[in-house]
Amino acid sequence: MRITQSMMKDQIVNNIDNVLRRISTLQRQASSGNKFDLPSQDPSDAVLTVNYNAVLEKLNTYKSSLSQVQNNFQGYDNITGQIMAAVQQVNSLVVQAANGTNTPSDRAAIADEIKQISSTIAQLGGTNVNGNYMFAGSSNSNPITSMVSGGSTIYYYTSNSATSARLSLKIGTVTIDSNVNVVDLFNYTQTSGSVQSASLISYVTGSGGTIHMGLLDKIVQDLQNNNVANLKSDLGDLQDYENSLSKVTTQIGATEQSLQSLINSNQSLNMYVTQLVSSAQGADMVKVLSDLALQETVYQAALQTSANSLLPTLANFLK
Repeated sequence: MRITQSMMKDQIVNNIDNVLRRISTLQRQASSGNKFDLPSQDPSDAVLTVNYNAVLEKLNTYKSSLSQVQNNFQGYDNITGQIMAAVQQVNSLVVQAANGTNTPSDRAAIADEIKQISSTIAQLGGTNVNGNYMFAGSSNSNPITSMVSGGSTIYYYTSNSATSARLSLKIGTVTIDSNVNVVDLFNYTQTSGSVQSASLISYVTGSGGTIHMGLLDKIVQDLQNNNVANLKSDLGDLQDYENSLSKVTTQIGATEQSLQSLINSNQSLNMYVTQLVSSAQGADMVKVLSDLALQETVYQAALQTSANSLLPTLANFLK
């Protein structure tokens, strides 16, 4: 078979085109840092990249949810600490009022001071962050209501399925409590006499129900009535409430630790999947630059070889 000049030219042009395509691909990889721009350029790694990015998106959603709940629990921790300090202040005032040297007017003055503390505690229970009431359970309205009775302001909450709702956050196979509600915050169990449920501030059950007097309002009433005997049982109830709030605080701390553990695991997994994405999509820059230099050398050699191999044409003579 005779190899014609035209056949040699076609083969040389085809080989040079192949080299140029490889150079173009390598230049694109060097500039973008990616193995491919279109899935068709590397179908297997393209599929892996899509799957890994879907996992990353889910991890980022989990991270956002965990961070929000963590911020809430930091708020719960801060508020319960303030309420505990306020209750201890009330305890000191009741101990002072129980002293037999106090006059009825002295106890009335102490009652006014406890009213102010009660107002502060109620405000803490109605804490609103970015439009969300922290202790409202699944409700979007303020869980704390106030009314004026006998010249005094009474703060109370409504105990129902919404305000007592316990919310949860599911992360993969792990489910974690995501809120503290107003009932958790103020309810406690009396240990003196017959064990029964009570509350630090007043409350109603259901809509439009009867207001059940809370411990703080009872203490104010006992002080105003100069009922020293009742103050001793009030001190016992204050201790019961502190014990209850301590359990809530402990649970908040345990949840914060669990949240931090989940956040750390999320960050570690995020880094690992990000590395997988880089491995599937990212180009090996050392190899790319090395291959690019090699292909450019091949290209120059191909041009030189073709110039020496092809016979001169009429155009060359016309020069």
